[in-house]
Amino acid sequence: MIIISLLMYVSNTTWLVQLLKFVIIILNKLAKWVIDKGGRLNGLREGTKLEFFQVKIRLME
Repeated sequence: MIIISLLMYVSNTTWLVQLLKFVIIILNKLAKWVIDKGGRLNGLREGTKLEFFQVKIRLME
């Protein structure tokens, strides 16, 4: 963040600042997508574990 603000003061590097902002936005979206996808996968795994334990309990009865 400090590097970006320092680069904004230099007029010749405004394109570089815009490029850095674009890269940061893309990385943020990618990270959110990975976290969201990972959360859904973990939920599915936990659901299958619950089904397995329910079947196991039924067999024990």
